[in-house]
Amino acid sequence: MSDDYLSDPDPVSPSAPAAVPLLPEGERLGVWRIVQPLQACASGHWYKAEHALAIDDHAAVLVFHHADDAKAVLLRFADGQADGGEFGRPGLIATLDSGLTPAGLPYLVLAWVEGQPLLPAAMDLPLNKRLQLVLELCELLESAHQQGMVLRELDPSMLWLTPAQHLYLMGQGLVSQFDAADNLDAPFCSAARPFVAPELAAGLPPSDASEAFAVGMLLCLLVNGRLPKQETQNAPVRSLATWLSLTGAQRYSLDALLHKAVAESLAQRHASPQALARDIQAWMAGESHSALAHTPVPTLLPEAEPMPSAPSRRRRPRPWTRWLVVLAAISLCASLAWLAYQHRRAKPELPPPASSASAEVWRDLQERAQPRLLSALPASAAQPSHD
Repeated sequence: MSDDYLSDPDPVSPSAPAAVPLLPEGERLGVWRIVQPLQACASGHWYKAEHALAIDDHAAVLVFHHADDAKAVLLRFADGQADGGEFGRPGLIATLDSGLTPAGLPYLVLAWVEGQPLLPAAMDLPLNKRLQLVLELCELLESAHQQGMVLRELDPSMLWLTPAQHLYLMGQGLVSQFDAADNLDAPFCSAARPFVAPELAAGLPPSDASEAFAVGMLLCLLVNGRLPKQETQNAPVRSLATWLSLTGAQRYSLDALLHKAVAESLAQRHASPQALARDIQAWMAGESHSALAHTPVPTLLPEAEPMPSAPSRRRRPRPWTRWLVVLAAISLCASLAWLAYQHRRAKPELPPPASSASAEVWRDLQERAQPRLLSALPASAAQPSHD
């Protein structure tokens, strides 16, 4: 896979090389006359032209920047004319003419469609609209398959955006499925080389998987504003604000989708543009897709790692807990004292035992009888002896 966009360091906002002046109004290219320059693209510069014999018959003319692309452009146009050069679907535009300018630069003439080149106009659209344009391209390729055509090379310069924001594919890169294996050594245009699948560059014929790779590269360009692994510093990422507005899970899911779309391995890549379209639709709907089968979305908040167990330490009680314990103890004691007091009041008083009453009577009798006994004794006996 090439990491450069060979025709220009900035595939989104290209500029014509200083040595390639613009064609003046009225310049003749075969039977076509330049009306006005339109816009630069990765391959060259677009012009609006009119037929010299029918001024109401307009066409879009792409003059390539590099003379080295002449062989690829002219051979491809000749092959297209041999295949019939007509498409039965509105979104596919046939090539009308081809040739060389007086300066030796190749050019293509295509049927006129109101609009402008896809890049850089698409970069100002919302992300979902850009993805919708990729889905439209997948539908155009499916329509081409039904007509016996297959995409050999995808040049973003050949994609046209209408005022209604619909996509048109200039049919320069389409070849017949029956003749695809006969042109394996045909060169690629310089602007299309980064979109060529590794197996296609190695000499294999175009296939559904090689188409998916080309569409995947365009998807990366529309999402990120530059090609994968591109080291060019002046390639702006115009969609950065949109990218940052996505959630972490959305970014991870979309990044996984992009990686699968441009995988160099056939086993890891989408099998066809239709398979890629299904994954894009799933992402737009917030659903899972095939690219997440081997790379599941991680948890946004990582689980905390278990901490090593620390020796248990006795926690120091807080001051207010001590007062709480004291108050509880006082309340308990007061409750018990009150219960004991109530119990004593409710208990009846018992009479003194019989033995105690007899003792008191006996003492009372003794106290009363003692003076009488003393008075009856003789006086000598009553007084103590002093011997």
